[in-house]
Amino acid sequence: MEPLLKDYSDSQLIITGTPPRISGTYFELCWNDSNWKHYSWTMRNNVFIPNYENVLAEVCKEKGLTFDSPLIQREYMGKFVRDTE
Repeated sequence: MEPLLKDYSDSQLIITGTPPRISGTYFELCWNDSNWKHYSWTMRNNVFIPNYENVLAEVCKEKGLTFDSPLIQREYMGKFVRDTE
């Protein structure tokens, strides 16, 4: 990673997964800070899942959830949501 971060002496690279189940984490602070650049995508943007709606519907059916479920919104859509599960 060193060559990637040589352009600035204070470069940082933070690689994360999906938003955490609890709010107020350092990850959320960085995400909402306009001084940090961030790049994200959702299941919807995955070109290897062309029918993501069908796949997501099947996941919801298997887990007994709806599309609005915090787990689905967080893990598949990358949203910061209050976890009620």
